[in-house]
Formats: sequence, C-alpha cells, structure tokens
Amino acid sequence: MQFETFLKSISKIEKIELTKTEAQYPMAPGFRGTFPVDFKKPTTRNAAVMPIIYPKNGIAHMVFIQRPVYKGAHSGQIAFAGGKEEKEDVTFLDTAFREVEEEIGIKRSQLIFLKELHSLYVPPSDFRVYPFLSFSKEELNFTKQEEEVARILEIPVTLLLKESSKSTKEIALEQKIANVPAYKFESQEIWGATAMILHEVELLLRYSL
Repeated sequence: MQFETFLKSISKIEKIELTKTEAQYPMAPGFRGTFPVDFKKPTTRNAAVMPIIYPKNGIAHMVFIQRPVYKGAHSGQIAFAGGKEEKEDVTFLDTAFREVEEEIGIKRSQLIFLKELHSLYVPPSDFRVYPFLSFSKEELNFTKQEEEVARILEIPVTLLLKESSKSTKEIALEQKIANVPAYKFESQEIWGATAMILHEVELLLRYSL
C-alpha cells in the first residue's frame, strides 16, 4: 500500500465502527474464551500499546517489537510497542506515547493519534490492554530499548492485507499442543493479543479502501 493511499483513507477510518466480535475474535486463540467488555480482576493491571503506520520509501509500514526471552508470559513474542500504566500517566493514551518513546525512541511530537481500538483482557499476564492507532507523516528512525526490546521489525502494510498472511501457530499449552490463529510474515509469527489488535487494524484499512 502506498502511504498516500493510507493518508486518503484516514477520514473513512475515523468513521468506521467495528464490534469487538468482528474486530478481534477471528484471531483469538480457541482456548482463550470470551470476557465481558471491561473485564478485570482485582489484580488486573492496565497497559497500553500503539500500532503505528508510517512511510518508508513511500510505502506504508507498521512497526513491531520482539520481546527478549525471559521467564514470563510473553517471552520472545512479537508485539506492538507499549507497556504498563505508570502513576505519572494521566490517560492510557499517555501510557502508550510514553512507552513508545521509551521502547523504540519515537517522540509524541512525531506521531498523530488516529483512533482508539477495542481494549482486551490478556489472561496469561492479567493485563487489560488499551490500543491506540496512530501514524506519522515522516519516515521514522527507531532506537530500541535494550532491556525490553530484542529487535524492531518493520513490516509493509500490504502484507497485512494478504489473506495468505493468515495461518496457524503451534504452541505448548499445559503439556498439550494447540493450534492458534496467527499472522505470518516470512519467518515472523504474530499471535495472541497482538494478532487480535492487528486484525482490527486490518479491517479498518480494508473497509476504508
């Protein structure tokens, strides 16, 4: 997708209303189950992530990060830049902007907020995640936070819109193997909450063209 094509679709994207079911559930792992719209436990923490669309050589791209390998629920996974809410954050959008600057070195002034997406509960880590779709009109140069980001991935939006990018991934689950919906870009696999959010972005782009 040419970045100019994306820019022309922005007014349509702002007006599109998707239900949570159509926006995210097609890429939800079958074992995940469904939760009430604002489901939280007493222990649940808040987090925010930011899908970002930007130009690279005139082509619309999205940026992802790969988490380091560690003893935790999301070890090694590909995700959007983002993280947990901190006391100084006034809104969840503030959380997303702050985390983007910390993790990939992009300042708030370089980005334009476009649309809040459906929040979702992530059972493995007990987070409620609030996604905010944003874009930049300029090419972005990323600097990764060494402690929290193993690498940065830049993926053309065109690949997102290809049905061939959807597949399944085998994961180990309580001594069993489960097949879950996933996006696959060359050797990269995106699944779980990130895939669910990515599917909402995909639909917004499709419906706006």
